[in-house]
Amino acid sequence: MFMFAGALPESLMARMGKIYIGKPFHVKTRKELLATVKPSMRQHLRSDTGDMPEGEIPKPPAPSPFIPLVPQAV
Repeated sequence: MFMFAGALPESLMARMGKIYIGKPFHVKTRKELLATVKPSMRQHLRSDTGDMPEGEIPKPPAPSPFIPLVPQAV
């Protein structure tokens, strides 16, 4: 698109609106990412990793209403 992109400094081209100078983004830690998980889904996360959000203790999962299938010996 720009034939002579090296003819002007990038800062000037950015002020003119010809190019976009990107901005650095914040990289979240594991603890910050786990804090974004819905509270109802936190019960499925492992709490022994030490990265769980503070103030919230996940509940153990409820027992399954299904009967476990055991293979029969023939």
